[in-house]
Amino acid sequence: MATLARSALFGIVGGTIMAMAGMIMTAFTAAGPFAVPTMMGSIVLGPQAAQAGGAGVIMIGLLLHMLLSAMFGIVFGAIVRQWPKDTIGTGATFGLALWFLNFHLLARFVPGAAAMAAVTPVWIALLTHLIFGLAVGALEHSAHTRSAYQVNGSR
Repeated sequence: MATLARSALFGIVGGTIMAMAGMIMTAFTAAGPFAVPTMMGSIVLGPQAAQAGGAGVIMIGLLLHMLLSAMFGIVFGAIVRQWPKDTIGTGATFGLALWFLNFHLLARFVPGAAAMAAVTPVWIALLTHLIFGLAVGALEHSAHTRSAYQVNGSR
């Protein structure tokens, strides 16, 4: 599989794991399991969509999440191809950097991102972004290990 497509796929897998973990964690808060996908949908559809809610808004939010996950997977893949040493540790750092970017920078400029930051407890946001980074880091590590194993002629 081409490295760009592989990194996008790894991002989607990491984003799916992140979304599932986040929905499970927020199910136990006042916001509920669909608060974050609803807020992400409002980034695309406008702030009124968050109040209207519904399956369409949630689906748009999940689609945006997967698109961003694929994009961030590609960015992460490019980083670890340049510095392939500790991909899992780099993944954890990358996930935390994404949390900072999303919740401290974008939230200042994008109304839907600000609303999402407001409904997501900090510990959940941090943990889910860490989970994303660890997932893409582990997947890239596995791919790099497998490639090195095959290059050395061992099977």
